[in-house]
Amino acid sequence: MNKRQFSKREKLIFSITVILGLFVFGLNFIVLPALERINVLNREIDQKSFILKRHFKLINQGDSITSVYENYKQILSKVVNPDEMTAQLFEEVKLSAGKYGLKVQKIKPLTLKQNTSYKKVALEVDLEGDFKSIFQFINMIENSASLIDINSLNLRSKARSSKLLRCRLALSRSFF
Repeated sequence: MNKRQFSKREKLIFSITVILGLFVFGLNFIVLPALERINVLNREIDQKSFILKRHFKLINQGDSITSVYENYKQILSKVVNPDEMTAQLFEEVKLSAGKYGLKVQKIKPLTLKQNTSYKKVALEVDLEGDFKSIFQFINMIENSASLIDINSLNLRSKARSSKLLRCRLALSRSFF
């Protein structure tokens, strides 16, 4: 039996093939799983850091939230009579509308069902003004510390060529 010797070229090709095979094996079974674990850890770190940033933001707002709560508490503890609360809501709406240059066309009280744990007073308000003023008024109501809810909103043009709008709002305020 005659054993054939490999030439230098064949030995080089064989060596390169074995090295590439080991490289691919190592890449598939060692390096890629390690990279995947690193990517999973990076995603977890990103999620946790996002949650931490959100929690820090809430903690930083804690004082302002406490002061808003105190404002609500003062408003709700002052008035216990529905007639007083309606009058107070009436005055607040009238002053706020004037502040934004809106004309109050009509304000009328509405009746609401009373819950056992809290009571509500409601008003229907007809306003007239431009879009910007109405938007600012609504934004002020939504962001105020007065616990005023907008139950319904109806906007319509006063006339075809007019830039003035008529706005009808149903507002309510809760109290204990």
